[in-house]
Amino acid sequence: MCQILRAFIHRKPTFFADEPWLTLPFQYHQPAPLQSLLGAAAHIPGVLEKVDVILPRSCDRAAATADQLITELLASILRLKTWHNSFLASTPEVLYCSRNVEHDFGGTFESLWYPSLGIANMFVYFWAFQLLCLNEIRDLLDRFPHLKHTVHDGAAYSAEAFREECLELSTCIYKSMEYLLRTDFMLYGISSAGFPLSIAYKTLQSDAEGQAILESLDHSIITRCKIRGVGDCADGLCV
Repeated sequence: MCQILRAFIHRKPTFFADEPWLTLPFQYHQPAPLQSLLGAAAHIPGVLEKVDVILPRSCDRAAATADQLITELLASILRLKTWHNSFLASTPEVLYCSRNVEHDFGGTFESLWYPSLGIANMFVYFWAFQLLCLNEIRDLLDRFPHLKHTVHDGAAYSAEAFREECLELSTCIYKSMEYLLRTDFMLYGISSAGFPLSIAYKTLQSDAEGQAILESLDHSIITRCKIRGVGDCADGLCV
């Protein structure tokens, strides 16, 4: 997991996206849900590198290159959602629920609660990988506003629609942090919180609508992450 997350953070391809690494380790046993998700997402850092490297070199073909990159990012989201649907079809039990958590220092906040840390990590990273792709698409559409796509879930999507989905995913990630920060998980919970929380926090901070949502959420999440050594989410150091 660490190697794949490092690839996301540095936006560089990883050999874990190669077919042998996706299949050979699981010839004789089924991958855990999070392992299976990482296999579905392992190619995304390679797409991110194209955004950073190929697009700036395209010059007169920049719009066509951006169009291709958006298509690849949309395909990545579809691949993640296909994986998710397959997982849900094979798992009949309820996988998370909403729970109100009251803090000693005041305030009651809605959180998402899971049957296990493994399931929590799976959902949080499923949302974070989608959010990363959506933010890249939004950035490309801002740079090339004439590009329009009807690929996402078979419906026409505007930059505004992408933004709404980003806010929803960010909120789900943020509301999952209370569960990940449980003290009985020790370092196993907090160590997996930084990457998705950083992406969600930046997304919510990026405009007035997101800031309003952030204002309604539990402000102590960021403080508790810093105290426990995750880093400064506001500066994007939660990695």
